[in-house]
Amino acid sequence: MLQVDKQVCDTLDRGKSIGSTIIGQVMKTSLYGDPWDAFLALTGQADDLTPTLPMEFGVLGEPVMIKRCNSILVDEPEQFGLTHEEVKEFGLHFVPCDTASAIIEGVPCRATPDAVLVTSNGELFIVDGGCVLLECKVRFWADFDLYNPEPPPSDYDQCQWHMTLTDGARCFVIAWFGIARDVEIFRIDRDDERIRECLDAAFDFWHFNVMKNNPPTVNGSTACKQYLARQEEREASRREFRDDEWALATDIAQAKEEIATLKERIEMWENMLRESMGEMQELYIEGGKSKVTCKKPKNRETRTLRVSMKD
Repeated sequence: MLQVDKQVCDTLDRGKSIGSTIIGQVMKTSLYGDPWDAFLALTGQADDLTPTLPMEFGVLGEPVMIKRCNSILVDEPEQFGLTHEEVKEFGLHFVPCDTASAIIEGVPCRATPDAVLVTSNGELFIVDGGCVLLECKVRFWADFDLYNPEPPPSDYDQCQWHMTLTDGARCFVIAWFGIARDVEIFRIDRDDERIRECLDAAFDFWHFNVMKNNPPTVNGSTACKQYLARQEEREASRREFRDDEWALATDIAQAKEEIATLKERIEMWENMLRESMGEMQELYIEGGKSKVTCKKPKNRETRTLRVSMKD
């Protein structure tokens, strides 16, 4: 098994790390985007991150599919490369999987397999040196040819990314092509060569595209067209300073700096005045209208200083 130097960390933000969906876009195998979609998502420039219909169906179908896999595990464990004896002895069953996050070669990475195989006491069941994962896919019947005879490259890369982050050895794609049909099970073994290719691509994409805000090569994809249209619109709304606009902008900036300085000085003077007043609530001048109050407003624990100089 390829030894990946991972710095495990708390769950990373989906929009600020390379996940198992984005890696397919980076590798140009995704059914739902290309490097441009990944670039816009990771640089906060994506127009629409609304889940697709298959994604929404997937969230609804995952619990049902995991439950079905547990039934198959009992009746036909060989479909998962296991035996009846192993399932019975260790109490094997699939449970939903937490998100795995890590920094790999300076790249924030994350993956959320849909389920992982555990024993009766909740420990990971290790096979061939790694854990066993599930990746559930709710698909339309029109997608059936994509899975004949095996899952598409997008699923393959997604599963490899899952195994990279979780030290997995096997990942089973569970494809459901309709409520009237049983699930289809496809086994994907860990492929260290492909994992290395994914890591190299992720490194290049993160450091040379995302971190430098350097767009991918221009192509005809929808995401690319959106980016170029936005850039064109932005350029059309910009021009150089004219006449006295530069002087006015400079005056505004300087005034803001002076205001910020005055605010700091006012805060310092107020603190000095509070300290000088001690427990007094009001200072006044005999026969005048000027005064300073430092009282506690109703329903508040701290006192408020008010200065009114009218003389």
